[in-house]
Amino acid sequence: MRRIQMDGATTFWSRFLGLMGKTKVDRPLWFPRCRSLHSFFMKMPIEVIGLANITQDKEKIRAMVVSQTVLLPWRTLVLSPHVDSVLECPVGYFEQAGFSVGQRCTITLTKRPYLFYQPFSKREGYLTYEEDHSEG
Repeated sequence: MRRIQMDGATTFWSRFLGLMGKTKVDRPLWFPRCRSLHSFFMKMPIEVIGLANITQDKEKIRAMVVSQTVLLPWRTLVLSPHVDSVLECPVGYFEQAGFSVGQRCTITLTKRPYLFYQPFSKREGYLTYEEDHSEG
């Protein structure tokens, strides 16, 4: 089982800002309830991973990877209606981690919301998945 640390863009401002203006991305950024995005004001291409929810509760979301696309700066992207959320990450990030389309994963948000409203904060979380051991 692999575990990748990620951030969750769960507020209006964290979703709005996303990765804009960043020159380096340390870990993936997850956008729940999202199937279209843009790369305006971005300084680098990103890899966009589309996830389709299978089950969901308060702390965990079981999902399946349904698409993987590279998005260049100053572009827009509309994903399939089957996509429920997206991950933005550096190009090649998930291939290096052994992640692939059709794979099932679990998203777990670990940091609780703050007692007072912090519109620019992101929630920390983890993406876990089984490595594909099949031989082709």
